[in-house]
Amino acid sequence: MFSETKPMKKTEAHPKRISGRLATYLTEQKDAIIKEWVAQVRKDSAVPTDTMATLEIGGHVPPIFDAIIQSLRQHRTDAAMEQIRETTATHIVTRWQQHYNLPAVLREVSLLRTIFIYHLRMFEELHPDFGVAARFFASATINSMLDKVVMDATDQFLKLTREPKGLTAKRRKEIARKAAQRRSRPGAVRLRTNSDTRRA
Repeated sequence: MFSETKPMKKTEAHPKRISGRLATYLTEQKDAIIKEWVAQVRKDSAVPTDTMATLEIGGHVPPIFDAIIQSLRQHRTDAAMEQIRETTATHIVTRWQQHYNLPAVLREVSLLRTIFIYHLRMFEELHPDFGVAARFFASATINSMLDKVVMDATDQFLKLTREPKGLTAKRRKEIARKAAQRRSRPGAVRLRTNSDTRRA
């Protein structure tokens, strides 16, 4: 049986308020986080990136990052979950065309999770009022979003790998095009980023 939740200490900030500050901190570190992730992926022998440009490796990460930030600010909005689903689906089709296997795809997510955990720890060091409740909310939010990536990626990848072996590049592109058409639907929700706001 679960014990009753302990009240926050007076020195702890409210979880929602501190999560907003964490979201701001992570946003400020966005470029550094993505750069570090690309470097880690390039060094990992399980991920075949030798012939890939930086944009090919990390092009899908910014939308995932933005969805996580949105979830920290507003607790897993429909827009954030839709962005995760759409981005993951597109990414998996791309990786399938690039002849990745599923372990390589999941390794990419694992490396991204590790970097987020590191930055959570750094934020905790910088903010003593980042209390137990706030740490739990932040960790659960980030992990649940990345778990969503893992589940969607696995499902999509297994569907694609049911195709016959030895497909030509042209046939792979045709299958990818049809998969993209199935994903597109009217009324899809997309997150507004800071750049969107500036353009408005």
